[in-house]
This record gives sequence, structure tokens and C-alpha cells, in this order.
Amino acid sequence: MIPEALQKKEDKKTQSVSLTLIDDRDERFRMSFCPDLGPLETSMKEIGLINPIILRGQEDRFQIVSGYRRVLAAQSLGWEGIKAALYTADELSHSEGFLLSFYENLGTRGFNLIEASMVVAGFFEQCGKHEKQIREEVLPLLGFHSGRKIFHALQSLSLLSHEWKELVIKKEISLLNAAKISSFSLVDQNVLSAALSGLKLGENKLRESLEMAEEICKRDEIPVNELFSSGHFKLLGRQENLNINEKTEQFRKALKTIRYPEFSRKQQEFHDFRKKLLLPPSVSLEPPESFEGDKLKVTFNFRSPDEFRFILEKLETVAESEALKNLLRML
Repeated sequence: MIPEALQKKEDKKTQSVSLTLIDDRDERFRMSFCPDLGPLETSMKEIGLINPIILRGQEDRFQIVSGYRRVLAAQSLGWEGIKAALYTADELSHSEGFLLSFYENLGTRGFNLIEASMVVAGFFEQCGKHEKQIREEVLPLLGFHSGRKIFHALQSLSLLSHEWKELVIKKEISLLNAAKISSFSLVDQNVLSAALSGLKLGENKLRESLEMAEEICKRDEIPVNELFSSGHFKLLGRQENLNINEKTEQFRKALKTIRYPEFSRKQQEFHDFRKKLLLPPSVSLEPPESFEGDKLKVTFNFRSPDEFRFILEKLETVAESEALKNLLRML
């Protein structure tokens, strides 16, 4: 429900308020996180303040109901005061102030993931809305469908460290991956941030890495920092000659080796036996997926009849080798 204060907002008189009287540390109604103030500062510098901010409080101290970014921009520009519509606590309750802030922001800009989580928390904590109401009435306004999974994912983002919140915005980490990161403690989040920095992980690979790290720590009953200080990752840290893609693949390989030691052992054993076959570069020999099956797969390509005959002759030689027999025994 739209508060009466919002319906009468246009009739509210405005006045200039000293910036020293505005408490920019009060975040009760704040709905912005790491805002880019550059364009706003340019606009305010060139043509002044178009829309007055909204404040709540008494003569000597005011909360920002709407206009947090405008206040920061005014401070940066060295303004002494800013035009505002003033409400007393009697005129504007906490829930009404939150609604007033939300609808004014909704009409002028979009919300990033962290801001969306702040909105969800505000409707839950300040307006007393229950889950179903927020899912059905608020989430669509934020650009999400009304599913329970999305709601709880947005709620969980409040548990992210400030550093990860910044990374979510800068790197555009998906909502579900951000929610997964928030399931780690703040200490473990810091360790993850250091471990994953400098890697090129897409959404799927990031999700896989987070899940493997979580599974390893639960299985071995170790903290995240112990996992990433193990020999596998110390060795990776000393390989300064790797480019970002090679480093990322080595990181994932190290995780998989720890998470699936038997599978990793089989992979390495298969690789060693296959190497002994001395196959031409144009010939590929692969095991069944996850080594579940009893057949090897050979693929090759050629440009001429002579090359084709050469490959067939090589395969015929390989057929009698002990290395091939060892590969087949692995299945």
C-alpha cells in the first residue's frame, strides 16, 4: 500500500537544509550500494538539484529517507546546504518512510543485486511484510520472478562481506552464486576472495569450484583456509609463468584432485599409459565418461590417403602394445 505521505508528497513544501544536520551514517532507508556518483555530480554541478531530497527528523538532526546519493554528491561538490522536503516522525513512520524511499527510487533507477537484497530486507524488517507478500508484490517490481528460491537467495546476500558485495556488482556474479558464497562464514569468504582472485571463472565453473570447496571441507572437517594452504595450491602459487587461463585450469584441477582422489588417480594413470602409445597428434584416444564403461573412443582426422594409411598402420601397431592392454584393464 502506498503511504499517505507519498500521495501528498507534491504538496510538501521544501527548504534548504544544512548538510551538517543530515546524518549520512543512518542507513535505515538507504537503498544504494557503491553508487557511481560521477554522472550525478556532473548534473548537479551544471544545473543544480532537480528533485529535492526527503528527510525525516527534528530541527537539529535528520535521517535521509530518499536522496542518499544526492547528499553524497552535494558533499563532494562542497555544497553547504541542499533543498529537502521535511517530515517529522509523527508525519512519517518508519514503514512509510521506507515505502516512500522505495517508490521514489523505483521510478528513477534500477537496483543492482545488493540493492535488491536491501529492499527485500527492508520490506521484511521495517514494513512487516511476510514472505509471500514480498515474493508476489515486490520481487516482480525488482525484475525477478516470485519463486521461493529467488527470495531466499536475495535475503542471504546480507550475509556477504563488503568485499564480496563489491565483487558481485563489479563482476556481475549471478544471484545464485552470490547466495552460495554468502553461505560461508565471513572469515571463509575472505579466504575464498584471496584464492579466487586472478582467476577467470565463468558462472558454471565458479559454482563448481564453490561446491567442491564446500564438499572437501565438510568431508575432511577442515576450514577453508586449511584447504587453500595445502600443497596443491602452494605449488600453483609458485607457477608465475602461467597465464590466467592456465592458472584457472590448474586451480580447478587441484580442487578436483582433492575432491575426487580416486578419479584423479585414474585420470593421471590413463594419461601416462596413453602417452606411451606415441599416437600422432591427429589421433585422440579417450576413456568412457567418468571411467564408467568398458569401451575406449578413438577419433582421428586426415588430409590425404597417405596420411590415412599412416594412421591405420600406427593404430595396428598400437593394438599389440602393452600400454593399450593396460588402458583396457583400467575399465
